Formats: sequence, C-alpha cells, structure tokens
Amino acid sequence: EAEQRFQDGAKRFSDERTALEQQLHVNGEKLGQETRACEDAKKHLEQVSSDRAGVADALQVAKKENEELRGQVGRLEQNIDQIKVQHRALVKKQMLEPEVGRASLPDE
Repeated sequence: EAEQRFQDGAKRFSDERTALEQQLHVNGEKLGQETRACEDAKKHLEQVSSDRAGVADALQVAKKENEELRGQVGRLEQNIDQIKVQHRALVKKQMLEPEVGRASLPDE
C-alpha cells in the first residue's frame, strides 16, 4: 500500500510538472508575441516621431519662406506706389504741356 501511495504521488507530481511545463511554454510564446508587438509599436513610434520632426523642420522652413515672401511683397507694393506717383506726375506734366505729350506718342 505504501508503494501504491508513492506511485500515485509520483504520478501526480509528474502530471503537475507536465502541466506546469506546458503552461510555461504557452506563457513563453505569449511573452514572445507581446515582445514582438512592443518592438513593432516602438519602431512605429520612432517613425512617427521622426516624421513629426521632419514636419516641424518643414514648417520652420515654410515660415521663413513666408516671411521672405512678405518682405518681397512689401517691396513690390512700394515699387508700385512709386510707379503710380511717377505716372501721375507724368500725366500732370503732359496735361500742362499738351504739345510735348502729343509729340511723344507714336502715330496710330
């Protein structure tokens, strides 16, 4: 009878050990899957971060270009204003001296 109890105990121990080894194997596979998922998420996050930095750099460049264009527009507006003033002066001069104005116009 002692031998039978020993055999039963040994069988239970063996069964429990097998079950624990199987559970360890399953947990190891799950851990591997979760590790790969975390690594993929980390790579994705790094790519998003890199993309974001690129967008931020592009935005800074665009802002600088926008400022430069605004400056160019300002200078062009000043040039247009100067041309308008010169044109008005020329028109007034031609009105005061109509003969000179007619002589300088090409024949039609």
